[in-house]
Amino acid sequence: DVGAGWGEFLYELKGLVNAQGIEPDPERIVISRMLDPKLRITHAVGESLPFEDDSFDIVTSFTVLEHVDDVAKTLHEMIRVCRPGGTLFIMCPNYLFPFEEHYEIFWPPLLPKPLGRAYLRLRGRNPAFINHIKYVTSWGLRRILCKEPVNVIDLSAEEVRRNGKKKGALFGLLGSMLATTKLYQGNILLLKKHAERSH
Repeated sequence: DVGAGWGEFLYELKGLVNAQGIEPDPERIVISRMLDPKLRITHAVGESLPFEDDSFDIVTSFTVLEHVDDVAKTLHEMIRVCRPGGTLFIMCPNYLFPFEEHYEIFWPPLLPKPLGRAYLRLRGRNPAFINHIKYVTSWGLRRILCKEPVNVIDLSAEEVRRNGKKKGALFGLLGSMLATTKLYQGNILLLKKHAERSH
């Protein structure tokens, strides 16, 4: 689990699979040891995973990519440590959607950071955290992943389409439009690494 935090996800998997995590914040690792000393969380960053190629059957990342320094390098590293034929599961916000999940407020898509800080102050919010956010978008992820040895299933788009169709023709059309333009709130991607390594 890349960006394991306090190890909540690893804790849920305990006894079911041989799970490991990485976390860049040493304080969170200390807290994870209090939660369960047997949790295996290594101090590392996503851009430089301390594991051999093809080490894991499944690699996960939950609301982490918007916090890393280099999204492309982190994705590349996650794919590198996933075994051929393995699966990656990624969730992160989509900053094409007009909502900021951390602050839980309306957010104009890709609002420049100086304007974002001013906007947050006007809303009575502390603007410091926005400096640490990368504007991850569904289109940006696609652009990065098309260069990697993975097949991408966009579960967000499938969910938007399915929910739209359940509510009738007009909502079905709207759901298809949103899914095609990638204007939905979150990115939920299932990646399947190609079975043979490319050289």
